[in-house]
Amino acid sequence: SCTCFLHCAPCTVCHFLLPPTGTHSANLQKKTHKAPKPTTERAESIVIKFLQCIWARYFDSTEIYHNFAMIKYTKMKKIVIVALLLSLGFQGVARNDEKKFDRGLGDASSIFVPKGMMSAGASLSYNRYSAGNGDIGYEMMSLLTGMEGTLSTVKISPAAFYFIAKNTAVGARFGYSYTALDIDKASLSLGSDNNFDLSNHYFKNQSYSGLFAVRNYVPLFGSRVFAMFNEIRIGGTKSQGKSFQMDGEEKNGVYSEAYALNIGLCPGITMFLTNNLAFEVSVNVLECNYSYTKQTKNQVYTSSLSHFGTSFKPNLLGLAFSVMYYFQVGKQ
Repeated sequence: SCTCFLHCAPCTVCHFLLPPTGTHSANLQKKTHKAPKPTTERAESIVIKFLQCIWARYFDSTEIYHNFAMIKYTKMKKIVIVALLLSLGFQGVARNDEKKFDRGLGDASSIFVPKGMMSAGASLSYNRYSAGNGDIGYEMMSLLTGMEGTLSTVKISPAAFYFIAKNTAVGARFGYSYTALDIDKASLSLGSDNNFDLSNHYFKNQSYSGLFAVRNYVPLFGSRVFAMFNEIRIGGTKSQGKSFQMDGEEKNGVYSEAYALNIGLCPGITMFLTNNLAFEVSVNVLECNYSYTKQTKNQVYTSSLSHFGTSFKPNLLGLAFSVMYYFQVGKQ
């Protein structure tokens, strides 16, 4: 019986691969007077008979094996060998498909946004607070009393993306923000004997930012309306600000310039309202940044501050809402 690793039906391939033993050896020794086959033909014979063993082992068909062994080494045998190899290949593909794991979120390969599309949009926010419009100033938690002043913020962030492949886009974001705080009157109270006057303090700051972004979409349950996306951002920010206090005609203050580099991870959800208009919600969860700030006080004295850090937590205060419009600009 065959003792090769295939454990198949009795065959003749082992005559070439294993040393002869017992009666099997005696029968082979009687045939040693025949002239040996040419090297090429012998190698081809070994390959053919080894394939025969594989067929008998995996398809468990001794009858097919013996019929195959009776075929002479002709073009017909070559065709049968090719068919055998194709059968083994298809069987391996079928086994790989059976092992495929599905989380139930839908097929990530399905098309949510096709190649050649472009999206553009912006997020905009404006806030203005005014305190102390009455007989007395506004009070907050008994700490800030007699407040009179205004706070204004403006933020705008346009963005544009181009889809270099289905569900994958590259693009850029730009941002501008402006903040102005005017405290005409205010007092900080930390106890009956600890009161600090904060009147006539003013602060203004504006910043510009530019980011390069790569975004990938994963349709939810194969939907063409809802999808999750993950956006990787890398870019920089420049800001300028000044804070000063008026003491009569005298003005004392600090002017500052800041530069920052950051890399961030920003996931979100997209929902199409129409065929081309979508609403998005995103939040920063990972950010790595470096910043450098230089200050000049009263246009004479200088100082600086540098910072490097990372954070890995959802910033709910940085929750962003935006509207994006999708349109075709290239071939799909």
